[in-house]
Amino acid sequence: MGSLPAPRREIDRVYRLPRPGFGGFEFARRRDRGVAYLLGTLWLVTGLGLVIYMNFKAGFSRFWDMYASWDQHEVRERDYSLS
Repeated sequence: MGSLPAPRREIDRVYRLPRPGFGGFEFARRRDRGVAYLLGTLWLVTGLGLVIYMNFKAGFSRFWDMYASWDQHEVRERDYSLS
C-alpha cells in the first residue's frame, strides 16, 4: 500500500539523477567560489555550447510530424557523436 505506482517511481528516479551533481556544485561553491565558477563554465561549454556548435537538427527517423522537409533532418542518425 505504501509504494508508489510504477510511472511515479520512474519519474522520481529521473529527477534524483542530477541531485549529486547539484550537491557537489553547492559544496564547491561554499568551499571555493573560483572553482564553482570554473565548474559552471565548463558545464555550460560542454553541454549547451556543444549542442549549439554542432548545430543539431531533428534526427533522421524522428519528428517527421513537426519537420516534414528532408532539409530539416540530419542525413543519418548522429547518436554516435554523443557517446
